[in-house]
Amino acid sequence: MTATTADRFGRIAFALREKGGPIPTNDIWIAAHALETGGDLVSFDRHFEAVDGLVLVRPGEQAE
Repeated sequence: MTATTADRFGRIAFALREKGGPIPTNDIWIAAHALETGGDLVSFDRHFEAVDGLVLVRPGEQAE
């Protein structure tokens, strides 16, 4: 984890609280790391859809 990851974590957590829809803390760390590295996140968990700017790849679904 870097200072950038921690910063992104805080921004994501704040934005989710403002929307009224927090997600599990460990998943915020995962999303923060994906955003920091510019990677796509592959997951079946729909709650990642609430994270702005995150590219979520859902296995078994066609890309839009």
